[in-house]
Amino acid sequence: MKFAHYLSLIIRRSSIPRICIFLLILIPLLQANPVKSQPLANNIPVIGDIYRQTLNYQFRSAENLIAINEVKLKNEPSFHLAVINYYWWRLVSSEYNPLYSDMIEYRLKLLEKLTEDNNKTRDPEFLFSLISAYAFSARVDLHRNAWFSAMNKLSRYHSTIRQSFGMEATYQPFQLTSGLYHYFMAHARDNMPVIRLLSSRMVERDKSTGKQYLKEAARSADQKIRNEAIYFLMKIAFEIENQPSEALANGIKLINESPDNLLFHHYLISIYVKLGNIKEASAQLHKLEKSAKQNEQISNPEKLYFLESGKNIIDEVIKEGKR
Repeated sequence: MKFAHYLSLIIRRSSIPRICIFLLILIPLLQANPVKSQPLANNIPVIGDIYRQTLNYQFRSAENLIAINEVKLKNEPSFHLAVINYYWWRLVSSEYNPLYSDMIEYRLKLLEKLTEDNNKTRDPEFLFSLISAYAFSARVDLHRNAWFSAMNKLSRYHSTIRQSFGMEATYQPFQLTSGLYHYFMAHARDNMPVIRLLSSRMVERDKSTGKQYLKEAARSADQKIRNEAIYFLMKIAFEIENQPSEALANGIKLINESPDNLLFHHYLISIYVKLGNIKEASAQLHKLEKSAKQNEQISNPEKLYFLESGKNIIDEVIKEGKR
């Protein structure tokens, strides 16, 4: 019970995504084998547009692009991953909605079938898309505290992700997945005794290797890879390493690229509060409120969700100051 309680504290919603804890338990370490880097495959402009619309909370526009390209791009794994990403952002931008989790599961099944039918289990683009899709699917279950379902999905994730180790130099997106793995495996090993026991016979991994992979991914020309890497570098600095200034630098990069992303505004408010800069935190809250109120592509519950959460951060600081 103590271990279960400790896990629940670590993987609360505001911390590093819950999937990471289970990843660290289930995924075996494999030796990397760097080779000469090759360009990314299949960069389809409209898929980048879907990501950009989603990250800027232009949800209706993103949904229209998905509908328009459904038939044309049905055989593209990166299209299905972009759709899963869209529904994930809808899921975390308001109270839990089972419709969004159902759509993520539906897309995952389409992606699995597409990979199987085309015998693409070793193709890097298909492999990366599957790894990411399994991760999103498990995160949905962890988001709603469906632990047993998440464990079942992570077993599939385990058998898929192990195939990607050693391919980081030939397919850049794997720098993101391997970077997260290296860092969080080392972090869990250092902070959770059970991980030390499970990893005693495994090849050693370390945080510096993980961060280096993430920093390389953060320089990617592919926005979805770059954005995710910078996002996790921000969370690592803020929530694990207690380096709010470093977190701020990454948070500003995120908001500069996606100025209407309400979650990024929310993080910047928290970071400024951590730095003791209440004036900037309040200014950031004003930016969040302005962006949310002017956005006609999100629902009222989504607007209210962020308006209340941002204001609560500032209110807590004011209450603390009065005690």
